[in-house]
Amino acid sequence: MNRNDEAFATAKLIRDLYSLCMRRVGRSMSDSGLSAQQAMVVRLLAHGQVHKVTDLCRELSLTKGTVSGILARMEDGGLIEKFKQGGDGRNVYLRFSEKGRRLAAESRGVLSDSFDRLFEGFADAELQAARQSLTDILERMQAKQEEETWTED
Repeated sequence: MNRNDEAFATAKLIRDLYSLCMRRVGRSMSDSGLSAQQAMVVRLLAHGQVHKVTDLCRELSLTKGTVSGILARMEDGGLIEKFKQGGDGRNVYLRFSEKGRRLAAESRGVLSDSFDRLFEGFADAELQAARQSLTDILERMQAKQEEETWTED
């Protein structure tokens, strides 16, 4: 396979893995009424990994418009609240509502099991090696993107 075909096949494989993961997580969360992307938001908020909308966009690798739609549905469902802190008018922060905290607590086990089942049959070392390879790819691509952004200015 030539380099162009190899690059395309790798990008497609990453997309296919993401799609498969999201479908399986979505199926496991269907009883909660959450989509796979909403379940990811719950997981990130519940573990304190995200507090700002911009952090969520970065963590999910989704555009602000896409994340805004996900959050709007969650806000309409009474699961999250958006707020601004003090004099910081630019950043929008997120927190669970009481209903959201209950849902996060109730779905914690289901969500954890869902991720565990995704990689059932894989040894820890295999998962660590795959994660390291994907992390390396992501970091190189991000560095290249930053480099290209700097040269465009």
